[in-house]
Amino acid sequence: MLQNFPDLLSELKYREVILLSIFATIWLLRLSFDLFLFVQVILAKKKNIEKKTALPFSIIIAIRNEEDNLREKLPLLLNTEYPDFEVVVVDDFSQDNSLTTLGLLKKKYKNLRISSLNQETRYSSKMARNIGIKAAQKDWILTMEPSFEKPADSWLESFSNSICDESNLVIGYSNIVKQKGLFNLLFRIELFLQQLNSFAYIKMGMGYVLKEDNIALKKQKYFDVGGFAGEMNEDYANMELLINKFLKKRSTSFAFTPEANIRNVQAIKGRDYKELLIKSWRIKRKLKLWKRLILIFDDSLRILFLPVVVSMFIVLPELIIAISLLVALRLIVHILIVANALIRLDEQKIFISSLIYEIFTPYIKMGLKWFNHRSP
Repeated sequence: MLQNFPDLLSELKYREVILLSIFATIWLLRLSFDLFLFVQVILAKKKNIEKKTALPFSIIIAIRNEEDNLREKLPLLLNTEYPDFEVVVVDDFSQDNSLTTLGLLKKKYKNLRISSLNQETRYSSKMARNIGIKAAQKDWILTMEPSFEKPADSWLESFSNSICDESNLVIGYSNIVKQKGLFNLLFRIELFLQQLNSFAYIKMGMGYVLKEDNIALKKQKYFDVGGFAGEMNEDYANMELLINKFLKKRSTSFAFTPEANIRNVQAIKGRDYKELLIKSWRIKRKLKLWKRLILIFDDSLRILFLPVVVSMFIVLPELIIAISLLVALRLIVHILIVANALIRLDEQKIFISSLIYEIFTPYIKMGLKWFNHRSP
């Protein structure tokens, strides 16, 4: 077979050469991306940054009708053993007893600050974050959902230890708590893959983020980019829109450890999964043109890979062994990446399902995106 391989290539027809060239290009680009991801993100060693004092953090939580979560979860956060932090809760015109609950907690916890919107208003989620950031007294801010599961005791310490002198941004991992249901599984897999790809693109200097939770940024950067001016009418995203304006490789650090993770307790339905996808598309649409073109090219490669491989098996069966070996190599590398990332992020029971998900969802997303654009 090896002796006949050059002869086989020399006998290929023009269309077969084109198909082989397309396959080789897609395979090489996808393998290169995977290898870069593996080396830069998965195998990246945690930097040991010596600090004499813990850096100060303001944790911003915007709430609406979250009385139960405030009563059950907020004390867990306020009791965190970290020397310099505050929690700023902004009430977005709640109709339950959220404000009363906050008032009672305020009497007990000195590191709790409360602000509120006193009437119903458009774009209130952005207004609430704006009020919270202006009320924050610390140099670094983090945003969280009120449905959070208690973070690790060393959560803030992990962020502080990841910050170096040139850092403006520290990115941690966030997801939802595992529960029963198909859409909970799909939501967790999609969030995991979104962030894994985001980490890789940041390392390549083409960075973007799709989720605001568990990202620490210097408070001054919010004001440097003009806050939400010009972005108020975007329904699906908040701090992500601003972070993407100043995100740069050299000033971005990662808190890529299980201790730095946060998870939210959410009951996920089909609508929530769909809105997660729509949010990612809307945020990407706001990126600079050259970044959008690269992401479109990357999505095209993902969509083309499977049909091109199948076409190769059909059109060039005499090369089936060589093609199979190349596909197997790329698959093995990708499996190692996913397995290592899941271990490093302490993300459980989505290994096999995430591999299957990646094969078929590019086509499902393409259909959903087309349908969403066609809908009034």
